[in-house]
Amino acid sequence: MSVFSNAEATPSRVVGVYRYLLCARGQRESKDTLERLMMPEPLLKKEEQDRNPRSMVRFALLEGVEMRLFQVHDDEYAVHPDLPAPARTPGSAEARLGVTFSDLILSSGNSRNQDLAIVLSWYLSQDVESAPGDWTSVERQVVADTGEKLGLNDASFGQVRDWSRAVGLAWAHDNPAATSRLWLVPDPTAQIRWRLPEIFGSVGARIRIQDFVATLGRLCPVLETGVFREQMEARLGVVRGTRLSTTTAFALLRLQDEGVLELTLRSDADAMILPDGSEDVRVSEIAWKAAPGTETLA
Repeated sequence: MSVFSNAEATPSRVVGVYRYLLCARGQRESKDTLERLMMPEPLLKKEEQDRNPRSMVRFALLEGVEMRLFQVHDDEYAVHPDLPAPARTPGSAEARLGVTFSDLILSSGNSRNQDLAIVLSWYLSQDVESAPGDWTSVERQVVADTGEKLGLNDASFGQVRDWSRAVGLAWAHDNPAATSRLWLVPDPTAQIRWRLPEIFGSVGARIRIQDFVATLGRLCPVLETGVFREQMEARLGVVRGTRLSTTTAFALLRLQDEGVLELTLRSDADAMILPDGSEDVRVSEIAWKAAPGTETLA
């Protein structure tokens, strides 16, 4: 299974366990105590027909272990010791939840969650203005594009909707006409914001846009130049060249409007094209102008 196919492993449940363990003594807790804390007795009374009433907690714990967010040993769960120090410190861990999840789930070395990475690569290749946003429209479009559903169904699309937002690659808004009332929108703005320190090093730094895109794809391989994105675009017959997708272009232009980035064109430098509605914006360099505000997963 994976967070894609394990409908019980929602971001909120995994985060709930993670937050608890971060503050627990020794950042560890016994299996029995943790399951009872995450799903106390009053909640079980509402699920009397369930033969395994704490299954949702156990499945969330399973995926946390598989993604190496948690470690289990001698019937105790603990924050995984291989996480970077900021992800093991309560204050900084909260501020970098999206990055932690991205690094663990979307890594090319994590074969368990490649099904999610493949679907996200497809979704981020959609046009930002007309992308499908509920299960009915996604099912129709993914079959039209790829000839199959990529393992998607109503339940797994719900996981894509939740985890894509958790890793800063989409957002959702209320839409009464949608099958779930929520309409998903592909938008990597938050993911890019989180990656700016790794890409630039410090505020005020300026780099070539080609280097920016290459580093971004390495850090988040469902974005352009990333291994999952390139596999999907080859399958879709997309020849991108120097033209970015509308989703990535939208995010970069939005960050420029917010004063976080500055996109410039030097006449003597190679440029990339950012589609902006009916116009194209040519960019050769990107500068990090201001530190973005801290974003956390609610």
